[in-house]
Amino acid sequence: MKSYSPVFFLMNFKDYWYGIGKSIDAITGDTVTFECQLNKPNIKVKWLKDNKPLTSNDRIQPSVDTDNAHIHLLTLKTIDLKDAGTYTCAIDPPQGKKCTAP
Repeated sequence: MKSYSPVFFLMNFKDYWYGIGKSIDAITGDTVTFECQLNKPNIKVKWLKDNKPLTSNDRIQPSVDTDNAHIHLLTLKTIDLKDAGTYTCAIDPPQGKKCTAP
C-alpha cells in the first residue's frame, strides 16, 4: 500500500501578500488577484467568500498558474463594495486545511 504525505499550504496568502492581519485595500473598478500556494501540484481547491462557495463567472475567475501548478489564483475583475469580505482557499475534498485573507 502506498503512503502519501498530506497536502499543505506552503505560504499563508495573508502573510505572503500583506502581512499578518492586514486587509487588502482596492479601489472600485480594480482587478484583484489572490494567490494560494500548495506543496503539491494539481491539487483541486475551492474558493470561498465569507465561508460560502464562490461560483466562477466573467468577473470571478479561479485558475491555476500556467507556469506553476502549485499556485492557485482567484481573480476578481471590476471589484465593487459587494466584493468586500473574507476569501478562503480550501483543499477540495477537505483535508482540514484552509488559507484565509480578510
